[in-house]
Amino acid sequence: MKNLDLTEIRHSLHRLAEPSGYEVETHKFIVSLLNDFHPTAIHTFENSQNILAVFDSGQPGETLLFRGDFDAVRVDETIAVPYASSTPIERVLPTGRMFSCPPLGR
Repeated sequence: MKNLDLTEIRHSLHRLAEPSGYEVETHKFIVSLLNDFHPTAIHTFENSQNILAVFDSGQPGETLLFRGDFDAVRVDETIAVPYASSTPIERVLPTGRMFSCPPLGR
């Protein structure tokens, strides 16, 4: 597994910034990240951006579930940072886009 830099992951997600129903590139990015963890299986679904990653140890015990959303909020981003959204506005009309992920990173 490559070195996991949570700040860079957060910046990458922020640059992608796709609203609900349009998370095509975000979906690809997250599936790629999950593959680095070598899950037992990754399930994706037709007509949906949902992702289900299974990590089965093969041992009896508790089951743990993590759930997260990865759609952007529809606001115009006005901050000037290197990781500002680069999603073309034509893909997210009628308003802008910005990804919010406060718990991830430093």
